[in-house]
Amino acid sequence: MKTYCWLVGLLFALPLLAKAQSAPPLQLVQTIPLPNVKGRIDHMDVDVKGNRLFVASCCTRPVD
Repeated sequence: MKTYCWLVGLLFALPLLAKAQSAPPLQLVQTIPLPNVKGRIDHMDVDVKGNRLFVASCCTRPVD
């Protein structure tokens, strides 16, 4: 009975999942060089009001 309920629920959920994926993919708009960053990017945060992006790498201490 549980399997039947899962199948019915999945049957109703599939059209919603398919519609959620119909948006176009993201596109690269701009590349910003980070000359002092060595290694990989660890964390990012955005300040929408201030129009700023904060990026922290895992190998250097300061936030760029």
